[in-house]
Amino acid sequence: TGFLVHYASATTGGYAPNTVTNAGTVNVAANALAAGTTANADATVNGVIVQEAYASAGGDATNTLTNDGAINVTAAATASSTGVNQTAWANAEINGVVYQYASTTGEGGDASSIVSNNGAITVNATANANDGGAVDTFGVAVAYATVDSVIWQEAHAFGGDALASFANA
Repeated sequence: TGFLVHYASATTGGYAPNTVTNAGTVNVAANALAAGTTANADATVNGVIVQEAYASAGGDATNTLTNDGAINVTAAATASSTGVNQTAWANAEINGVVYQYASTTGEGGDASSIVSNNGAITVNATANANDGGAVDTFGVAVAYATVDSVIWQEAHAFGGDALASFANA
């Protein structure tokens, strides 16, 4: 999954580059709202920017992201139970805002995953659960808000050099 997905592949010693440059604003949001006797709300964002580069037979694989603007990612979930002794469940989750994977096979191929952040990367997950039953002894409200791996980089070179680099100005 992903909002912006780049995939490059090269064989027989070729070059597989992925380049993303953001000079503006990228807004990605997942919102969920649930209300009822039992309420479940789930807002999930997976992989906003995904770059994968593969090269074989000594070729090079490169992922580059330059952010001079803003990348804003939000997940918001609200669940409101209206029943007596019922459940409200809210989950807001962000998994991997930037994911880079570069891999080479063969002698001499180099793999690199590079992020240069000169702008802003803002990540926000919010979950609210309300058990609103009037006479409520056993009602349950559960809220989870998680952010996992804002930037995940991998570089694998078999017989060459591997680089994973993040620079934040």
